[in-house]
Amino acid sequence: MASLSVGFEVHQPYRLNRHFAPDPKVKKKDVPNLYFDEVNRDLLLRITEKCYIPATTMILEMLDEGFSCAFSLSGTIVEQLEKWSPDALALFEQVARHRNAEILAQTYYHSIASCFQDKTNLPGR
Repeated sequence: MASLSVGFEVHQPYRLNRHFAPDPKVKKKDVPNLYFDEVNRDLLLRITEKCYIPATTMILEMLDEGFSCAFSLSGTIVEQLEKWSPDALALFEQVARHRNAEILAQTYYHSIASCFQDKTNLPGR
């Protein structure tokens, strides 16, 4: 009988502040608050509560029953979970330690923007 391993990709982008305007008076420690939209925290917490925690809890139970899978987490999701939802990050750490699971690498920002020489014609602009 053939074995099957399912792969899950977990990514949460940072939403940029559409109203950003450079201000020389702003101290460097405030830069993340200038560049990134305040909605990032709220969205992550909502998605974590409705998706990441319930799904990962269910998958952990299935791993104990012989299910196998791989998780690929972007750097931005790990960063945001560390900041705003350490409980969800702890679940992914449990998955990483399980013998039936594997962690795959992916790009930090989950972006291919660097592949384009001319940045003026990127999709979505």
